[in-house]
Amino acid sequence: MAKRRKLLPGTPADSFGRADCKGGHLYDNLRAAEVFRRETLEYVRQCLRLSDDEAFNEIPTNHIITFLKMIGDAVCEAYDHDHRAILFDEIKFFVETSETEQQRRLSPELPSTAKAQQIIESIVPLLFRETESLNVAVSVVIETIGKAITEFNHAAACLMAKFADDETLASNIKAFIDGCKYICTGNLTWSFQTGRYGVSQHSISEGLAMRL
Repeated sequence: MAKRRKLLPGTPADSFGRADCKGGHLYDNLRAAEVFRRETLEYVRQCLRLSDDEAFNEIPTNHIITFLKMIGDAVCEAYDHDHRAILFDEIKFFVETSETEQQRRLSPELPSTAKAQQIIESIVPLLFRETESLNVAVSVVIETIGKAITEFNHAAACLMAKFADDETLASNIKAFIDGCKYICTGNLTWSFQTGRYGVSQHSISEGLAMRL
């Protein structure tokens, strides 16, 4: 779920948020909120002149939403179609994640350990199903990971070389690269530290033993 920024009262984004704020008339009405979001997104698309239909089909009655017309006019004067499309995608992303939040909040079901226990997040069983060979499946995964590591290291080296003259920027880029590495190896590091699947090794230089 995307982390939402604190919204200032009276802003268009705040109006979207009212569907999620207790006390708002859309707070407990998912269907009405979905209609509100869909119609508002279409209005935003038209305000940014991204719609094939130049005429406004229906102008919203919410004064905060209609204020988007003024913003849209200013944006259209300053930015080309591609940049306006990027802005619309960001607004759409915010609206969609707000809807997901409301769906989960109104759902009577709570996440259960039993339901999540058997979830498998691995491409190995999917490849095994296609190839019917565990060796082939593992080999494909190893090759894919190796290629990804090579491409990552190449991109990292290019970035570091490009901004090597700026010491501060280079330091920030290195920190970002290291962070990406930690993210990519998070599950493996966790396995080493917790011993899950019987993994209790401190090095995989000579291979990795895993109990299946």
